[in-house]
Amino acid sequence: MLDLATSLVMALDRKSLEASVGLRLMVQASLVTAREHDAQISMDGDEPLALKAGLEPAIVDAVRLHGTPTDLARQEAVIIAFGRELFDKAQSVRDLRSRLGRSARDLVNLVSLMAQHAADAVLLAAFDRHLPLGEKTVVANS
Repeated sequence: MLDLATSLVMALDRKSLEASVGLRLMVQASLVTAREHDAQISMDGDEPLALKAGLEPAIVDAVRLHGTPTDLARQEAVIIAFGRELFDKAQSVRDLRSRLGRSARDLVNLVSLMAQHAADAVLLAAFDRHLPLGEKTVVANS
């Protein structure tokens, strides 16, 4: 339990998280969070970063179009499913750690990253911030 408590105190140490799970998985978690909150500005900002970090276009499309991911690596599929379960269905997933195959610290840090992006989406929604009128978005209408 001490390891988990330490992880909570050190939550979102980005350099440590990047060293542990990689920028690619971090950006995917951010992308999923933005999509699940229909945060167009975040999604538009995160998508190019995701592609630059090496996330395959098929994964970006699955997230953007809210489609069912097929033929994805296990971790990528789990991140998408977890984000949807956490934000869309408002469920807690007890077996996520074993499903993702990561340490408790990694899990805390990934969820912290997702929470930060959820907070961004809430702020954007609260202040009615959207893309400029007529600017094309990458988020499909839900």
